[in-house]
Amino acid sequence: MLKRINLNDLALMVGVLLVYAILYVFNNRFQFFEIWNIPRTAFDEIVVFSPNWIWIYLSAYLMPVAMFFFLIRLGLHLHFLQLFFILTIITNIVFFLFPSSIDRIPVPMEGVNDLTKLAFEILFSADKPFTCLPSTHVSTSFIAALSVRQHPRLFLIFTVFALLISYSALAIGQHYVYDAIAGGFAALLALEIHNRTVGAMENQLALGFLSR
Repeated sequence: MLKRINLNDLALMVGVLLVYAILYVFNNRFQFFEIWNIPRTAFDEIVVFSPNWIWIYLSAYLMPVAMFFFLIRLGLHLHFLQLFFILTIITNIVFFLFPSSIDRIPVPMEGVNDLTKLAFEILFSADKPFTCLPSTHVSTSFIAALSVRQHPRLFLIFTVFALLISYSALAIGQHYVYDAIAGGFAALLALEIHNRTVGAMENQLALGFLSR
């Protein structure tokens, strides 16, 4: 598989991830507008804290890189990067203009193993609750599913995984249900913008090539 990786594509992936990291860290550390405190819903109240869900949640951090290499064999890696980049711009515009926060409730750690406790400490110290809506974990996992929408079996698998990511965000107290819902809508918006811009241009180029 390594021989099939185009170095330009690899550089593009690194560039997109750098843009994502820079914008996310910036908006997570600096707020220039009034912070909107997201309310808990009745659904949030009944979600039981489950510390082991943190490992599902953290897996979303690896998803962009994993999806890039996985989709090479399907020829969809650049399509995923396009969707991911558009999604990054959308979410960070929202973070900048409408910074949001949650009241992160104390999480019970009785009986939790040391490795899981360490994972929570690292997560809560690195990811401050100031870029909550939309949830980037949820939006990224759904954009991964949408990138393989033309492959029904893969689409189903990744959609289920996106739902698990969504629940994990609630189960560890990292997000509220509004954040998860907004993350799903952000992914759909990114797809719609892609279809009307990059996708439309690609279709026109393909039609022009076939008409020759």
